Amino acid sequence: NKVVYGQKLKSEQAKIFVKYHIESSINFIGDDSLCFNMFTNLLNNAIEASEENDVITIDVEGVEQRVIFKINNKGVIPKEIQPRFFEKYITHGKHKGTGLGTYSGKLAVESQKGEISFVSNENEGTTLVVSLPSVVKTEAH
Repeated sequence: NKVVYGQKLKSEQAKIFVKYHIESSINFIGDDSLCFNMFTNLLNNAIEASEENDVITIDVEGVEQRVIFKINNKGVIPKEIQPRFFEKYITHGKHKGTGLGTYSGKLAVESQKGEISFVSNENEGTTLVVSLPSVVKTEAH
């Protein structure tokens, strides 16, 4: 919620709508600062890759011992960039892009024993998928 609220002004100025669905009682293992910066960068990239009146969706769900975050926008990552998408200084179509957003996101995810990937095509746009370890509740014996 803090990330979406933090990007609210930018999305409103760009006339981009952000919808999110978060399963109740989701708990994951992660550093607050790293996660805030990582998700801010990833949402910022989604906003910048979107056109006026587009909708960005964020879904968060627990799957086994992981929490899966999916951020979808209608923009498509060019095929020539896809193999290097998470590398340093890779950017496309941004006037002031540095190419550090997804790179730093990947470092933040991996430093927390997580994984990051994406699917990008003309039909569905781009979905970034972040998987982080969940807090596993154990029963007392």
